[in-house]
Amino acid sequence: MRKNTRRLHSLFTVLLMLVPLCGIASLAYGDELEPDKALYTKAQQAWTAGKWDDVITTVDNLCKQYPDSKLVPDGMVLQHIAYLSQGAFDKATVLEEKVAKTWPRTRDLWVIIANTSDYKGRKSPQDAVAYLDGILKQDLLAPGDRKYAMKQRLVLLGRTKSDQYVNEMLAAVKDLKDPLDQNEVVFLSGMAQGTYRLLMKAKRFDEAKALSQAVQDNLAKIGNPPESTVSEQIAYFDALKAADPKRFTDEIEPVVKLGMLVDNAAEANYYARILSTCYVQLLRLKPFKDVKSLHECLQAATLRFKQDAAMKSDQSAWLVALQFVKPEMLLQDFTDQLARLKAARTVEEAGFSVSSTEQIYHIYFEQKKAEDAKTVHGQVQEFLTRFKQTDDVLVDNIQYAVAHLSYQRKTAREEYNKTLATTLKELLNQAKTLSQVRPILKAVTIDEGYTDLFQIGKAEEAGKIYDTLQAAITRISASDSYDLMMNQMTYLSSLGNYMPDQFLKLYLARVDKAEKASTPEELQVLTSLVSLAYSALGRAERIDDLKHVHAQLQTAAGKMPNAPSATNGEFQQYLAALAKYSSKDFLGEVQPVLEKLAKAQTLEEARQYAPVVQAAYGVFNDSGQYAAARTAHDQLQALYTKLARTAEATADEAKYTASISQKTLDALLQEFKKALVHKDNAGAKKNLDQLRGLSPDSPQAKRAKELWDASGLK
Repeated sequence: MRKNTRRLHSLFTVLLMLVPLCGIASLAYGDELEPDKALYTKAQQAWTAGKWDDVITTVDNLCKQYPDSKLVPDGMVLQHIAYLSQGAFDKATVLEEKVAKTWPRTRDLWVIIANTSDYKGRKSPQDAVAYLDGILKQDLLAPGDRKYAMKQRLVLLGRTKSDQYVNEMLAAVKDLKDPLDQNEVVFLSGMAQGTYRLLMKAKRFDEAKALSQAVQDNLAKIGNPPESTVSEQIAYFDALKAADPKRFTDEIEPVVKLGMLVDNAAEANYYARILSTCYVQLLRLKPFKDVKSLHECLQAATLRFKQDAAMKSDQSAWLVALQFVKPEMLLQDFTDQLARLKAARTVEEAGFSVSSTEQIYHIYFEQKKAEDAKTVHGQVQEFLTRFKQTDDVLVDNIQYAVAHLSYQRKTAREEYNKTLATTLKELLNQAKTLSQVRPILKAVTIDEGYTDLFQIGKAEEAGKIYDTLQAAITRISASDSYDLMMNQMTYLSSLGNYMPDQFLKLYLARVDKAEKASTPEELQVLTSLVSLAYSALGRAERIDDLKHVHAQLQTAAGKMPNAPSATNGEFQQYLAALAKYSSKDFLGEVQPVLEKLAKAQTLEEARQYAPVVQAAYGVFNDSGQYAAARTAHDQLQALYTKLARTAEATADEAKYTASISQKTLDALLQEFKKALVHKDNAGAKKNLDQLRGLSPDSPQAKRAKELWDASGLK
């Protein structure tokens, strides 16, 4: 039995990047690769480039020329991926059967099976479950891979949200035996989180509670992995809040009491994170002073045990809950905090988090209490300076300055325009930590600083601020992709709206780079802004460039896990742009979608195809292809009827009706008249039927019927 010892990466995301990336480096220590290794390397490079035909041809050559090479099964994994990527499922199935017969119980076979189940699961999770059920009945997988298959089966079954899934989850947790496998416990904990809402929706509250208790007991036995333990409890209580507020109140009571008795860092972090998700409900159900006392206790505990992230999260949740439930208490609550700052002998005694001041300053300014905001800022600065909290002094200063900018934007626009660029640059020169940078990031993104700079003709300053901000975030935390992406998306979006030519130049250069090598974050930026690029290219009648950008993004997406789902929206925007700027190209591209619609079976497919099909209605009607528009509409309506989706069917009917333009109806009436004058009775009848089929109550249809009746034709 052939053994492949390469490490298997996660099997619960798209599995198209597993085997090919793992092993070839270890095979190439010599100056030249052996011939079979050279062919495998060539196939691997073609796979990386998304050249599926080259992958298939190269692996065929490997199998013919070196049938006994140990790399043949690895090559077949690449070839299987290529077939699936081309949609050639029949060929992929034949290849899978060959590997199963020749190399059973190997890792290569499991990767092929996993890819097949993932491919099937995207269309129908139930079909993928049935497929894995069939595999598990055979002696095809090694014990470890069999366990992976059972896990993947459960993940796919979870997508069906069926009673079968719920019951199997309950049984899986119940069947766990000592000694526990840590990975299996963590996996089932994550799966349980998707089960609670299903159980509670079915009023199976006792079973949900028993499941949560069993999961928590098992997590305790393996040392309470922090993220698993906390996220499981949050998921359970979130489901309970939504399903039965009274039960939630009863069950959260002991958790609240325990949260008041924190004795160590782990407990401080745990209870702060659990209870901070419940403040809204607690404020509605309990006396304000009790909930406030709980919050203060948790703040003091997280500060005492240096659980900074939990402290900030709890403080933010508290302020949001106050704004939502008891806004009148928000400033009073902060006034109480300020009183404690004056009397505090230590930082810990004050129980104060500077993360709250940003929101507080904004609230003061929104209520037109600028002098109060200034006074409070001075008191916070005095406290932080007294205890030598140098970093927080700067954080608070920047938060106050950004809040003041936001206030000026609404109340003194001329002064704001004069000082915006200078203020942002000064703040950036001071910022040295992410806590100091993020308020500035908020000023240019959420508060629309970039848009304002472009509006007043300061595009160059906007570009410099963008570059400086990107450099600062990268310098402080190179892994902080979210902040980098937010800054990039907002800047490019503003650039696209105000300087489309420069935007296109930058955007197209990034797409060229992404086609060769990119990150999921960069691809997300590009797909988020693609509608701007498509609009600019369409207006400039650069349809070939528009199509080229789409092809490049799809190629880039094919090279990384999970990216295809990120580009579904891009495909819809691509077709929408073609529909607007090039009907001919659109009609060619939309045909495969309509063919898939005719075979669609699931709500997920309906939601995927509907925007594209609905965009086709107007294009078909305007180009005179009324029957094609009607057929597409009827197919989508039939699918909604099959799935019992009345609301979606009604919305689709409205979009179909709206797609029938006055221009279309006028053109049909004119064609009807011409046919009538030329005694083309068949043509006139066809035009009349089309008008009455499209819009029977329209003036055009009624006029055509009058003329037809007056003509005496039958």
